[in-house]
Amino acid sequence: MKKYKTSPAKLELIEICETLKLAEQLGKLGEKYQEAHTMNQKLSVYYNLDGVITGTFKMWKDKGYKIKKGSKSYKFWSNPIKAKKTEANDKQETKENKYKFFNVACVFTADQVKKK
Repeated sequence: MKKYKTSPAKLELIEICETLKLAEQLGKLGEKYQEAHTMNQKLSVYYNLDGVITGTFKMWKDKGYKIKKGSKSYKFWSNPIKAKKTEANDKQETKENKYKFFNVACVFTADQVKKK
């Protein structure tokens, strides 16, 4: 089985999510997280992006904007990506496993872009 390296962005996102989960379990998330049900909603509150217009690099590029130099993206979980894995055993039988995984979506705010 192939081992894949986890990107630094994904490691950073996992660490933030684990911190938020632990704080939630301990009851220390606070009032502002009360309406946030999904992890991406919690991340939005964590980054103080409530009501802020955000978009991916591609979205901003397609709309005719470019990212300002030095801007740092905010990391969120992407939509689930469906994948299949086929395994063969010694008896020439193949087994197909279907699964989903989440990538990291890097988004930028409207303040971090400028018109081309």
